[in-house]
Amino acid sequence: ADRLEKWLAGAIADVESRGWFDISGGVYRNERTIVDPATGNHTRPDRVVVREDGGVEIIDYKTGSMSQEHISQVRGYMDSYRRMGYADVSGYIWYLGRDVIQIDN
Repeated sequence: ADRLEKWLAGAIADVESRGWFDISGGVYRNERTIVDPATGNHTRPDRVVVREDGGVEIIDYKTGSMSQEHISQVRGYMDSYRRMGYADVSGYIWYLGRDVIQIDN
């Protein structure tokens, strides 16, 4: 447990500059179901940050290999948020353990 906690703290420190875990401003949602207003589909992004300026950052965590399916999944989340009226939406796939972040804008 100690080793895992240390590893996770290091991973979070690696993305500290992105503000994904700085809860001092904005709204942070973890594993909250969203309903796409156009399709009625229910999805659940891993983390959504609604910044104070109204922009949205969607972060999906992955532990496996990079995949086109992951990109499609995050694009779907982004499309849902745009249909909910958010204009400035960014999507990220954070491959834990590989320390790779793939940006999908």
